[in-house]
Amino acid sequence: MTDNRSTKSPKAFTLVELLVVIGIIALLISILLPSLTKAQAYAKKVKCMSNMRQVYIELQMYANANRGYLFPSRDIKPWTYGYVNPSTDPSEVWTTMVFGKCDPPIMVCPTDIGNFPDQEESGLPVAVDFWHSYVLNSHLADADTTTGRQKVKASSIGAQLAWKSQSEVILMGEKYINKFDYFMEKAKTGDPNSTSDYNILVDQFKHGLQNGSNYLYLDGHVANDSKENASKAIDPWEIGN
Repeated sequence: MTDNRSTKSPKAFTLVELLVVIGIIALLISILLPSLTKAQAYAKKVKCMSNMRQVYIELQMYANANRGYLFPSRDIKPWTYGYVNPSTDPSEVWTTMVFGKCDPPIMVCPTDIGNFPDQEESGLPVAVDFWHSYVLNSHLADADTTTGRQKVKASSIGAQLAWKSQSEVILMGEKYINKFDYFMEKAKTGDPNSTSDYNILVDQFKHGLQNGSNYLYLDGHVANDSKENASKAIDPWEIGN
């Protein structure tokens, strides 16, 4: 017996239905994208904090081999203090002395990867060797015979520093990407008119308005702090502000 029933083809999407589906997908993407962006930014902030912690470990190793000093100071030559220019020798930068390489990967915040300019702010070219994200607190490097303050040693961890605990003093922070200094707060020893470069050098919102900026403290912990709190934690002797 022959089945004479007609075979119906499956119903296809209409243009309106297709547009509705596309609209729903676009809506879901618009809802999820900000969350994904925030998650990526947070992940970069956490990786940056890990980098800073590794830098601290390397500084401790340097201190063990250099009379307890956490990083090279002004009276240790050859080295370049602070600002990098095209004639700077990478072997003279403190990172080379501490890491054995001018600027290893742990000196670069994930947020800065692929974004470093080929020129510094005044237009001078900057070699790849000097791409870095972090700057040390120079106040901790300078001995001052007029005030009696001394260079900070790793052995001082746990002791107070000018009436501040080690957890209240910043050792390293994050800089603006177009700045190529290696130190922040370049106050001149014994100069009462010396001014701070904190506001023009340190990027207080490296990881965005919500995630702010990371700071490595003298006791080894890394924290995200506000500009108001961080600026007070730079100079334990409260000069050059």
